[in-house]
Amino acid sequence: MKNALLLGLAAAVLFAVSAGLSLWLNQPRTDDSTANGTSKSTAKKAATTPEENRDKTSNPGKPVVAPTPSGDASEPIRLAAQLQTELAVIAKREQEFERQQELYQVVIEDLRHEMEMLQKHLKQTAGDQPKKPDVPTLPPLAPDPAKKAAAESADATLQNLRLATGITESMQPENAAKIIEQLAKSGKTDAAVQLLAKLNPRQSAKILALITDEKLSAQLFERLLAAKAPAKPSP
Repeated sequence: MKNALLLGLAAAVLFAVSAGLSLWLNQPRTDDSTANGTSKSTAKKAATTPEENRDKTSNPGKPVVAPTPSGDASEPIRLAAQLQTELAVIAKREQEFERQQELYQVVIEDLRHEMEMLQKHLKQTAGDQPKKPDVPTLPPLAPDPAKKAAAESADATLQNLRLATGITESMQPENAAKIIEQLAKSGKTDAAVQLLAKLNPRQSAKILALITDEKLSAQLFERLLAAKAPAKPSP
């Protein structure tokens, strides 16, 4: 691209110089032709009759104006100098660009060298650190049989309670009241209260109202309120 630009500018300079020279060479010919034309017209004027001279004297025509030169010989020289100046500026910019590229390359090489040194230092530091001793892992403790049995029993009770709740909800309130009363009289008051707590409040109220033993119904109602009461925060 640089060579093509230089060739184009050189061609433009040569074209401008040739055009200026051609104009300069053609200018004397124009003067000669003008002089020849003037001499011919003078001779023609001399050959005219006195009457024609008197007519021309009485009616003078327009004055003859000398032609101005069609070009200036210094213009091509000025264009050539301007093109040479522009070529010098372009060459200087290219030199600066090449110098900047060399500077960037040096900076990149320095950064690459520093990165390599840093990586080596990190590897050396990691190799110098002492290894931590292997701590033997203890086997997991066996679960307490009593706690395991209690948890399994609680899960079974919860599943049974869910099953009983579903059955009770599908019953008529009268039949559900008989079942709750039998549970309470057989010593399973907690199970009866939990079952009532799982039911809809309106359905629980209907069941308590249908229990024949009023004292038992009141006890179950109190236990139900205590079960649904929010737990107080510990001090």
